[in-house]
Amino acid sequence: MTVSTYLLVAWIALLGADRIDLLGGDGLFLLTPFLILTPVYLTYETIRVAVFRERLTAWKNAPVYSLLLLVFLSVVVLSTFGSTDILASARRSLLLVALSLGTLSVALLATGRAQLERALVLGAEAGLAIAVLFGAFQIAVVVTLIPDEFRVGYLSVDLMPMRYAGLFPRLSGQVVDANRAGLLFLFYLFVLGKWADPGPRRRAWMAIGIVLLLLTLSRSALLAAACVAAVAAWSAWKGRLSPGVMLTTTICVALVTALLLASPNLRGQVGRALEPLGARFSLSEGSAQDHRSLLERGIEEATVSVRRAAVGAGYGESFLLLQDIFPGNRYGNFHSLFLTVMVESGVFALILCLVLLGVPLIYDSPLRPMVAGLVGFNLFYQSLSEPTFWFVLALAWLSLRYSGPAGADAKSGNLPTAPLIRPMEPVAR
Repeated sequence: MTVSTYLLVAWIALLGADRIDLLGGDGLFLLTPFLILTPVYLTYETIRVAVFRERLTAWKNAPVYSLLLLVFLSVVVLSTFGSTDILASARRSLLLVALSLGTLSVALLATGRAQLERALVLGAEAGLAIAVLFGAFQIAVVVTLIPDEFRVGYLSVDLMPMRYAGLFPRLSGQVVDANRAGLLFLFYLFVLGKWADPGPRRRAWMAIGIVLLLLTLSRSALLAAACVAAVAAWSAWKGRLSPGVMLTTTICVALVTALLLASPNLRGQVGRALEPLGARFSLSEGSAQDHRSLLERGIEEATVSVRRAAVGAGYGESFLLLQDIFPGNRYGNFHSLFLTVMVESGVFALILCLVLLGVPLIYDSPLRPMVAGLVGFNLFYQSLSEPTFWFVLALAWLSLRYSGPAGADAKSGNLPTAPLIRPMEPVAR
């Protein structure tokens, strides 16, 4: 592997690692590994391309995506002037610009490299390994073996896990928020399922990823996983399940069912053990009701006036609008990306957001199932400030394949377009 591949692997593995702050918590924002590694990778790749006079792959969809993204960012930035806390709104909008443009720049450089698939897989494996390590630290915090914060000079690492019902730790690896951690783990699982070589190694890492995803206790992540699975099955279905898989699954279900039916005592023990977790995924559970209230409140705030509907209240303004619900919380929001964008930046920003997400769903892309997962996740949560969200979108747009009659390939009916992976071609010296 080359130096650029190692850098890309590290970038992917630390994509969402916001438990690590290289400013030690003393800055105006969290200086995460993503914000350090992105300019390092881009600088190295730019110098390498210039020195070796390599020609970047011309992506047909890059100008369209870049234009839509820039227009969306412009609308968001303009909305900050209507915020009652312009400083906080400006900081958040600048972070959004850095995340979206940074991931696009990395995607543009990386998708021209022959090693991208390998870097994605190795980065996913490394990311899951880091998550396991951080999960072990969080368990140690729960049993009071270690403190909940680790500091070395300007480096600080937050190890405090989220908890459900004050009892169950929601292990989230290198990500502070368990829901966003679930989205990151789902992305790693998608990468492994899509590009890793079949075999024991892939099965082992995917098993680890599934366990990590479940330990987040995130309903939004599970909804996203269901969307990914549904779209992947719909896109790649080639026939019925093999008889062996169906027979094995049926036998396992039958054995478990028979065991539970034969032992009332065992049924009672299992029911009591799972009751708190069952409540977590019930529609009558407390936070589910909070989601509904926030959705109703968001619709009310978004339509309070024509001006609010057109330009929004200001990007990042949600926490101020919701101080009666989340007093003192600077990260309160409406728990839906689409509603938050509408409230904060207006209907035009919402339309642009829907276009950015919708086009990779309409047209064919290797990342289409993962984009469907983004949509499902953001129905009742939001990941607009998550690097994973923007990286998936950038890769999806750059690998689109259009269907149409004009100029179509005679066999496939698809317009010619570059695949996800294509080696760079050196310019003649």
